[in-house]
Amino acid sequence: PGVASLIERGTSYRHGCISALPTATLANHTTQCTGVFPGRSGVLHNTWYDRNRGVHVDLLDYHQMIRARDHLAPGVETIHEALKRHEPEAFTATTYEYGDRGADYSTYAQMTTDGPIPTLSDADRRLHRTEDFMGVKEFRNASIYDAHSRNEALHVWRGEFGALPRYSWFTFNLTDACGHAGGPHSEILHAAIRDTDARMRDVLAEIEAAGKLDRTAVIVLADHGMQRFAIAEPFDLAGALRDAGIDAILNDDQYVYLR
Repeated sequence: PGVASLIERGTSYRHGCISALPTATLANHTTQCTGVFPGRSGVLHNTWYDRNRGVHVDLLDYHQMIRARDHLAPGVETIHEALKRHEPEAFTATTYEYGDRGADYSTYAQMTTDGPIPTLSDADRRLHRTEDFMGVKEFRNASIYDAHSRNEALHVWRGEFGALPRYSWFTFNLTDACGHAGGPHSEILHAAIRDTDARMRDVLAEIEAAGKLDRTAVIVLADHGMQRFAIAEPFDLAGALRDAGIDAILNDDQYVYLR
């Protein structure tokens, strides 16, 4: 009903849209938050080999993930930075989002500097979660993550971190995690969609309580699709390259960098 109310007031893409190839989490989040495609944003994928530094970048690693902003290419601006260039006094905020550089409040920036993050009550932790799937690791972990994101979003729109935001971005992870865990037509994903919609409704209610909903453009995006595909038998690329006499560097067992 939350998403439906937004569609009723606005519009939607009937068949979805593609942010940019590759359809990978970190690459597409960065494109959404900068307007720059992965080939130019500096964030090429979730993981890649940096030839200039001779290192493997893995933004799915927690300690690297919360610093994804450090990989933005020179000259690339986030929406936070672009807005502040035109409106220096504007307050912006984001929760659990990688493209966070320039935000006045950012969960990941707080984590990297050991800054304060609002605590989550047990009642809020349990709110809007389907208990039947809490035994599934992917569902449980992402539910806790999203409960925190919802909680911080409410703090943002109550003005508890500063002025009401001119621009805010809130990331929910449950549908992604459950799409991977069960596929696009699974019951666990249906539960994830219901729970996420309920959390979104709470954020919309807070924006309305602040008297700003009628003047706020609300955009709902996914970073990639979730259609399942056939997974082939594991194939040893390293052995095949070696047997062919090709000198190469493998990254994540699937990306080949020729020397």
